[in-house]
Amino acid sequence: MSETFNIGTSAEETSMAAFARLVVATVGKALGMECGPETQGSPPRQRPDVSGTVSVASCTASVPLADGGRRTYQWCQANVFATALSDVEAGSCRRKAAGSKA
Repeated sequence: MSETFNIGTSAEETSMAAFARLVVATVGKALGMECGPETQGSPPRQRPDVSGTVSVASCTASVPLADGGRRTYQWCQANVFATALSDVEAGSCRRKAAGSKA
């Protein structure tokens, strides 16, 4: 299968600025945003066609964007970020142990 599938919903439109604000609020960081000029060829609006995804997967979006973003971030905190931090800490401890003269 070599098709592109859009996910989400075509029922509501979310601007990139609104999405960025949602991400900042979800992660709880004090981050600033800098809006630049539109790039050449950028569409003024975008509403994805999800009909291909719906026809292949036989499902539609049922979780609001803010809730899905929050749940995804919580999952990443528990399953990705924590593991990566543990790996870094373990690597740091191994380097210290290898360099010691015990």
